[in-house]
Amino acid sequence: MICIRTSESQDVGKSERWLLSFKKVFFQEVLSVFPTFPTSGLFLIFAPQFLIMAETKQATANKKTKAPKTTFDNTPLFGKDNYRWMLIGLVLVALGLLLMGGGKSKDPNVFNPNEVYSFVRITIAPILMLAGFGIEIFAIFKKSKSNDAQ
Repeated sequence: MICIRTSESQDVGKSERWLLSFKKVFFQEVLSVFPTFPTSGLFLIFAPQFLIMAETKQATANKKTKAPKTTFDNTPLFGKDNYRWMLIGLVLVALGLLLMGGGKSKDPNVFNPNEVYSFVRITIAPILMLAGFGIEIFAIFKKSKSNDAQ
């Protein structure tokens, strides 16, 4: 037998009445769907407590507390040199991709291994791309001169 507080008590507010009626309907539906489910009795014993705990946590989360004021450092993350190195790295990566893509074939129906497996596509383009990625990593980790002064 389940005992749930009803809305007849005078200390229950409007939102609590709604929640209690929802709990009644919900538990009746659970029992009608799972009448022989072995753990349904345990679920019905503990579920109201979980709902009350969730309701309490939500009520305490809504309370406004004064947070200590924090000051933010508005200095830029990267300096001018960093952005310059990033741009150089990006250009190298783009150039490597363009070289790796190659150009248009003279005849699309004929496979020309000298064009596909050329020295530029197989060796120079990947080296340019790796160099570009290395420069990008260097640009991110390089300390700017304005941050050294602080």
